[in-house]
Amino acid sequence: MLKVMRDNIKNLAWVLWLVILVFVLLVFVDFGGARLDGGAGGGNVAASVGDHEVTWQELERQGRQLEDRMRSLYGEQWSSELAEQLQLKRQALEQLLNSKILLAEAERLGLQVSDQELRDEILRQLQNERGEFVGQELYESWSTQQFGSPAAFEKIFREELLLQKLRDVLTQTVYVSDPEVERAYREDVERAAIRYLVLPRDRFAGEAQADPASLRRHYEASQDDYAVPEQRVIDYLLVDKGLLRTRMEVPEAEQRSYYEENQDQFSRDEQVQARHILLRTDKRTAAEARSALEEARRRIEGGEDFAAVAGELSEDPGSAARGGDLGYFGRGRMVPPFEEAAFGAEVGELVGPIESDFGVHLLEVTGRREGGTTSFEEARETIRARLAAERVDPEATALAIQLRGRLEDAAPGELRAAMERLAEENPSVQFATSEPFSESGVIPGVGRSPELSQAAFALGRGELAPGAIAAPRGPMVVRLAEVREPRVQPLEEVEARVRSEVERERQQELAEARLAELRTAIDPAAPGLDGAAAELGVDLVETPEFGRGGAIQGLGFAPEVAEAALGAEEGDLVGPLEVPQGALLFEVTARQGFDPAELERQREDIRARVAGERAERLLSSLILERRRQAGGIRMSERLQEDLGAGAPGA
Repeated sequence: MLKVMRDNIKNLAWVLWLVILVFVLLVFVDFGGARLDGGAGGGNVAASVGDHEVTWQELERQGRQLEDRMRSLYGEQWSSELAEQLQLKRQALEQLLNSKILLAEAERLGLQVSDQELRDEILRQLQNERGEFVGQELYESWSTQQFGSPAAFEKIFREELLLQKLRDVLTQTVYVSDPEVERAYREDVERAAIRYLVLPRDRFAGEAQADPASLRRHYEASQDDYAVPEQRVIDYLLVDKGLLRTRMEVPEAEQRSYYEENQDQFSRDEQVQARHILLRTDKRTAAEARSALEEARRRIEGGEDFAAVAGELSEDPGSAARGGDLGYFGRGRMVPPFEEAAFGAEVGELVGPIESDFGVHLLEVTGRREGGTTSFEEARETIRARLAAERVDPEATALAIQLRGRLEDAAPGELRAAMERLAEENPSVQFATSEPFSESGVIPGVGRSPELSQAAFALGRGELAPGAIAAPRGPMVVRLAEVREPRVQPLEEVEARVRSEVERERQQELAEARLAELRTAIDPAAPGLDGAAAELGVDLVETPEFGRGGAIQGLGFAPEVAEAALGAEEGDLVGPLEVPQGALLFEVTARQGFDPAELERQREDIRARVAGERAERLLSSLILERRRQAGGIRMSERLQEDLGAGAPGA
């Protein structure tokens, strides 16, 4: 019965996953831009976005749940190497931060989950085989074991239900028209398969040389392609926060005070290091596994190397290649029977066989780290860096404003030289002149900074911007050095680009003309591409079925080809068409249309699905916007070390 209840609870987690999984995928690419400039909040806070904080306990719990889910999903393929590739702690952090942002949005909209709604949903979900509630005693026992208390579980479950309400509200506001429903249905069911050949355009490179007249004609016909908007060049002083942070002095008294007031940050749990041999019981009985491990134990006690025996016998794909080594781990990371044995053994002691949910283990404890508190001397540099990170933003801004003030009295013709001198005086300040940039573009050497672009385009030539301007690497003092008016680049500047475009177009024309010539020679009564492929010396590729939005084998994402194939009938020859590789000619080898009657039967289900997908995109956009407004993620230095995070943008 308890297994049934646990399975049900695991399924409940997907309520939250459905809401946030898309956001993990969409937002994860933005992780490199997270702000890594110091501790986020108090000592128990691992990371934050704005006012939304993730504690270490939340992160560990979410990480364990995510690992359990991945173990179940991957089965025998699961390994520690795969866990490292999936970066589960990063994913857990993203999930938690995103859910907190969404919970705040739900509360802002006035959404609530009442006590009665919570009770009804728990009663509905936690049922035994007879469809009855599992009972208060079992419920309390399970929720205490898994979450610490029934109240802790109910808090988490209430939040999941609130997130689902938010998703439902957004879904209800989305309108999906009948044509959109039909288009979605067609994308689901319409399929085609093709057999194709590609004639590379570069075969005609020798016949497609561009002469001066063709370059001039192409250039004059495509003037808009070579237009450059107004650009600006700035001189700037950058107060580099990274350099400033490394040079900041933090009095020892402040470091000691921080250490005394945040002891929880410097405590460490007891850990053991162990290696094991696992024999799975889905391949044999537990008795057979125990017998085999008893024999393995006799071999090791007789002098054989544990690592060699583990490499030979162990069925744990994550550790067998490392001689069974599991590294150091604390309590709560392993299944209870294994953990109890490991923490109860002495270093060098063989323990087992021991049964767990994964199978039967023989383990050896190879190391132990006692729990305790890191000394001040050990923690000194971490504390200094953390305190420096907390104050680097205001100090950098103050320094930039001070530098700006020292430039007030400089004559316009002396400003650049004065800025250079200030940079020479301060090792945390850099002077540079930017490359030309447009108002909406990325500033070379600086990055994308709307505030800086706006300031630069509001200045007159030679003027200093007021105050300090925020930029990704630190505040800046900015002087407008040059204004470049909008213009069309002359042919001389873009000749190489024009030549490439002209010759590519000509090569494509010749390739398509050759395929058109071959197509006319194909027998309409028995169309086939074998003869054409042989004559051209190219391969024929036969694809599996694909839809409108799917990739095509060998061609990648090719929507024009997919549309052409789905608009033809089986046996039709289609082409030539342009593809990135050259000119394409194909025959349709299979074609599956759609059933109007089935569309009518599924219309409302499809409408609901499309509305849900749009709602999730809205939620994704909301998360991205809230994260942008909050200035990105702030992570504690300990978490940065855990994740192997480097400098911003790394």
